[in-house]
Amino acid sequence: EEHERTLAPLQHGAIEIKLASGSAWAAVSNGFADVSSERFVVLADFCVMAGSIDKAKVSETQREAQAELDALAEGEENEARRETLSEIVRQSEVQLEVANK
Repeated sequence: EEHERTLAPLQHGAIEIKLASGSAWAAVSNGFADVSSERFVVLADFCVMAGSIDKAKVSETQREAQAELDALAEGEENEARRETLSEIVRQSEVQLEVANK
């Protein structure tokens, strides 16, 4: 069955990769999915396979980013830093989710 080609935005999330030998999980961040009847291509800003995730290091990064985010004063001048820290926290959450699959 033919499918119309689709380009869709991706947010932070877990992706299951189907292989001939089974499947593997990866954590990805912002990017795009290019879907056609022949293939599925992911173009992501960041991707790490479950087996490569250092849970202790990711947990520490998440704690540090969340602490800085919590301590950051409200205000427009901190908006860019707040966005960056929120992205780090979300990316860490996804990596920990994938590492536990």
